[in-house]
Amino acid sequence: MGILEIILLILSAIFLLVLIAYIIRTVKENKRGWRAQPIGRDSILYQQKIKNEWKEIQIEGEMLVGDIHKIIYFKTEQDWAAYPEWAQNRTEIIQRIKIDYPPHSTEYLND
Repeated sequence: MGILEIILLILSAIFLLVLIAYIIRTVKENKRGWRAQPIGRDSILYQQKIKNEWKEIQIEGEMLVGDIHKIIYFKTEQDWAAYPEWAQNRTEIIQRIKIDYPPHSTEYLND
């Protein structure tokens, strides 16, 4: 087996691992019906599946250096009302975001 075949085999294995990770993540997100992921450098995109369609809101944040990697700026209860109707369960959304952004590496404002 030549070097080219070995490189091709390694690249195929990497592609297969990435594909499997994507499938696992997609199944997990569809099962729980929501996801929280970074958008840009600082913010978070919270998405919730409603009637087979992903709806989203953007939550401001800030990347940090050190043990705490991120601070998330949740809107106050009064300001939260500006979000769409499907996103009005503020407590539940904040709890969900804290699952993907746990307290040991994240600070929260207005939670």
